[in-house]
Amino acid sequence: MKRSNVYIKRGILACIILACLSQYRCPFRALFHKPCPGCGMTRAILACLRLDFQKAFQYHSLFPIVIITVIYLFFREKWYIGKKGEQIVLCVFMLLFLGRWCICIV
Repeated sequence: MKRSNVYIKRGILACIILACLSQYRCPFRALFHKPCPGCGMTRAILACLRLDFQKAFQYHSLFPIVIITVIYLFFREKWYIGKKGEQIVLCVFMLLFLGRWCICIV
């Protein structure tokens, strides 16, 4: 297993533990009193795990992107789309998150 995959899996595990403990608070929201591009994502994924998709989309409409990305990261060696392909997908995802964020803060 590649070293980067180990770090990714550890990071995902840490995020899951923090979400379960409900101790994490958004530093962006604490500083600026505005939601960050990812605010509501944890609640959306937890609602998705409870199969409440309507509530999940209310919390954060882009939660499927995160789920798809995590699945891709676990199976990256089999489904590798190349470095250039990953960069393009990452840019598209970032633009989607920033576009949604701009709409939400207005």
